[in-house]
Amino acid sequence: MANSIIATSFEASKTTVPPKEAIAIASEFYRMTGCEVVELAREIDGYIGNRIQFAVFRAILYLLSQGVADLEAIDRAIAAGPAIRWAVIGPSSVFYLGARDSSLYQEFRPARA
Repeated sequence: MANSIIATSFEASKTTVPPKEAIAIASEFYRMTGCEVVELAREIDGYIGNRIQFAVFRAILYLLSQGVADLEAIDRAIAAGPAIRWAVIGPSSVFYLGARDSSLYQEFRPARA
């Protein structure tokens, strides 16, 4: 299974192509396979998670280029810090919950709160 790909999420945008019925069928299929379905308001290039991951990657490259830390230290800092929180509630909710003045971050308020 060297070339196997396991999808853990599925993103679908609400456009006229494919029809809404096709998105509903695909969304239900992916839910049945255990995937998290993320419905987008409009179509974009790439996936949300990959875009955020690439932004983090750019920050890692910057920290390395500035000699701030080595790659192992950066990985540990992310794995022991934001990665744990992001996996549970997502980065936007972390901003809201960690804000001194949460009124500045109302749009980031967790849906579960």
